[in-house]
Amino acid sequence: MLTAENLKKLKANDISEEGKEEIVSALLSRALQHTFCRRFEEALADLNLWPEASLVKMMADFAGAIREDYPEIATRLRESPKNN
Repeated sequence: MLTAENLKKLKANDISEEGKEEIVSALLSRALQHTFCRRFEEALADLNLWPEASLVKMMADFAGAIREDYPEIATRLRESPKNN
């Protein structure tokens, strides 16, 4: 699912809702796996592939989900998602 072509379509928000759901799920799963493995830069790189229009909200939601176990990356996500 996370091919360069699909990620480009996701970033441009040029994809059907059905296809978007699968890509979003795979991207969030991979970012979460990177987070669990403490590969925070890789997680941030994945999250920054998100469509610009909803990037800030998604970063805040992701930070909220991981804040208890991974406060260091959660803080980075909340402070300035576009600069991560």
